[in-house]
Amino acid sequence: MLKLRDLQSGVRRAVLGNTRPEIIAAILGGEPEAEARLNIHRHHVLHSLTEALKANFPVVCHVVDPRFFAYAADAFIRSNPPTKPCLAEYGDAFPDFLSGFEPARGLPYLADLARLEWAAVEAKHAPDALAITAETLQHVAVMDYPNLAFTLDPSLRLLHAHSAVQKIWAAHQDEHEPETIDLGTEQAWLMVRRREEVIEVVSIDPATFAFITAVQSGRPLAQAGEAGLAADPFFDMATALRRLLVEDAFVGFSVLSTPTEEALEP
Repeated sequence: MLKLRDLQSGVRRAVLGNTRPEIIAAILGGEPEAEARLNIHRHHVLHSLTEALKANFPVVCHVVDPRFFAYAADAFIRSNPPTKPCLAEYGDAFPDFLSGFEPARGLPYLADLARLEWAAVEAKHAPDALAITAETLQHVAVMDYPNLAFTLDPSLRLLHAHSAVQKIWAAHQDEHEPETIDLGTEQAWLMVRRREEVIEVVSIDPATFAFITAVQSGRPLAQAGEAGLAADPFFDMATALRRLLVEDAFVGFSVLSTPTEEALEP
């Protein structure tokens, strides 16, 4: 008799298309229609997971032929079955899968578009947090400003894309047929957030992107500013800070007594 772990693993492989006779026998016995019954279950599972991918990546689904998306989804599901019970959380590996999916080689923007959509999914389901204001910092001594470490809005995500995926995403946010978009070789540095239950995708400059990335990693303000200046010697950290405060992007802060070794890493 198969052990429970082996049975569960076998059922998983069988549902994904790698059928073993002993697994079918263990589940359904010697019924003559056992294989047909398993095929029905397999079809249901693959259909449900494909629909979950369509829900999480609607723009990707829309910009390619439906048959192409179905083919890509089938290949992805068979190699990346769910590891969590909630289908709303399924698909985090889909962007990387698309970047290495040979049939998508002629669509270089597709993986970045999927990354943008997954960032939107994560932003949608991120926990709420109360933003701090400039007044919250009034009691911080000026000498401690360089060691300020901010906590960002949990929904905030950053994405550096190598094509104009923001334009594609924005064009598919209403019911009107999108206009033709010239992708060219344009890059995009994007900030994705949920604000008042609406997902916002905002383009930012590379220096601000580097600054926010450093802040998000827990680096103190002085080092985050250096990251921005490394990307652009004319980077204005005061302007970037003001913008993030006005847009309620900070939800907490602390004053580091000394920069940690982790913060000092380049």
